[in-house]
Amino acid sequence: MAKRFGTTLSSIPEPLMLSSPALSARFTALTGALAHLLAAAQMADSKGAAGATASDLAAAIETVVMRCDPLLEATSADPRMHGVDILARMIRTVLVADDPTQVGMIRNILVMRHQTVLFTPLLSGSDRHKARMDAAFDDLAMFVAVTHPRASATLPPQAAVAHTAMTLRFISLMRAMDRSIQAERAIQRPVTGDVLAAHFTANMDRAEQALGDLTAATVAVLAEEMKRPEDRVLWEMGFLLKILLDLSGDGTRQRLFEIVMDYQQAFEAEGDHAVAQHVRRMQRGFFKLCAALLELEDFGGPGPDDLGVCAPELVA
Repeated sequence: MAKRFGTTLSSIPEPLMLSSPALSARFTALTGALAHLLAAAQMADSKGAAGATASDLAAAIETVVMRCDPLLEATSADPRMHGVDILARMIRTVLVADDPTQVGMIRNILVMRHQTVLFTPLLSGSDRHKARMDAAFDDLAMFVAVTHPRASATLPPQAAVAHTAMTLRFISLMRAMDRSIQAERAIQRPVTGDVLAAHFTANMDRAEQALGDLTAATVAVLAEEMKRPEDRVLWEMGFLLKILLDLSGDGTRQRLFEIVMDYQQAFEAEGDHAVAQHVRRMQRGFFKLCAALLELEDFGGPGPDDLGVCAPELVA
């Protein structure tokens, strides 16, 4: 695919390289501030956020954001940095973005982090570090429960209907995947033609729009409530896609997908009833689309053949 480059260049500051002790110190400061924030939020909730209590909460929020920013701006050779970065991004999104969809997505990630193997590779470090990370994730989950009660509702009983909001979201996601794949194929190198031609610019715009729609559809799946075990399985598929889209290294992305495909059956919905069978059919279609996505040059794949031929991956 024709790689995307902006037409202007901006000055990017050199990232701060953190040593392991510096990372530990900043991580400790963040977790301490987060615990204080949770206490302030619980106090404000019990007193209706009146007077000094509201001021304490606002000050605690500001402190936590100040603790997140240096971690997000830094780099480190310490492998623990990736997990700390994830935590800091989640915290900052909840406190600053104030987007119900993003908060719902983070709520579900916090709920599912012990139940999906896809979350495990994102965290590394000693048992002590993982315990501290887990405590911080628990504090964030409790903060969301206090400050965003609608986003933190308990999971409802298992549904017996053919479709839930999650399955409908997932169908939309698969359609967005198909549209994105077709749009990306039009700008693969063997079929692009003259990059200065008007049709190439139009195809690039369509590919960018389709990728944006795919990202939005993925977030919508991750933010949707899970009403039954089959919904949790589809959520995992959405989480896998988000990881594949977010990874910056083509080799890492390809290896992760190969590992998932080796254990594909472990992700399948269980049961012989009609709903489970329908969900498994959707999962098979999803994996087929993922394979087509990762064949694209921009995702580390070989791209089309010399004739620009790619088999269609249409979704009903």
